[in-house]
Amino acid sequence: MRHFISFLALCTLATGAFGQVAYGTDSDRNLYRIDLPTATATLIGNHGQFLESIARNESTNELYGADNGGNLFSLDVNTGAATLIGDTGLGNLEGMDFAEDILYATDFSSPASLYVLDPTTAGSSLFVTSDTATGQVRTMAFDESFSVAYLLADSPTFQTLYAMTPSGVTTGIGSVLTGAGIYGMDVIGGVLWGLSGDGGVYKIDQSTGDVTFVGDTGDQFWLGMTSAEAVPEPASMAALGLGALALLRRRRA
Repeated sequence: MRHFISFLALCTLATGAFGQVAYGTDSDRNLYRIDLPTATATLIGNHGQFLESIARNESTNELYGADNGGNLFSLDVNTGAATLIGDTGLGNLEGMDFAEDILYATDFSSPASLYVLDPTTAGSSLFVTSDTATGQVRTMAFDESFSVAYLLADSPTFQTLYAMTPSGVTTGIGSVLTGAGIYGMDVIGGVLWGLSGDGGVYKIDQSTGDVTFVGDTGDQFWLGMTSAEAVPEPASMAALGLGALALLRRRRA
């Protein structure tokens, strides 16, 4: 049992080393893969759509995007190619995220409304409307327990962070001050990450809205982001393999 627990600890350490990765879409209609701790963006391809938000179903690894006209697309995670699914009828969708395999999106109205989207037909249905005049929502992300949706909105000041419950109760957290503004965010590895309009990568404090600058990916104007599947680094896999081999030898001895 002791050896098994040690092996699990090795797995946990390895996972933590490569788990904070995201997909990002920019104003040039490109899809990137971003290593968040190092602010390194790798181009996947051009999808040809002005996508305001993207979201990935972690259960299926299927990636979706929504444009400023309310159209929903599926995206190829290997090439970035976009395939139209349909029109949601909701207009500009700047916030989108999955919660327990259900796709949610925010419209561009105030107070903010949260909708459920059908990823196969683009059909939409109202889930809840905020009890607070949030202003237009620029991006949205659920916390890890799916108990609140974080909204980054325009009122009472530009880039105000809110937390909205499934019943619509909405609490202001604080102002997110980055200069260029954050237009994509997601909770990845327990951290609320944000991408800004000048290529910046930020950590956002979920209690205060305070930001920590991590790095600059380049000159991208980021419009949306979502978690990406984690791929282990060669060094991490080598360390894990050596650790497992050492444990196996000890057990045989």
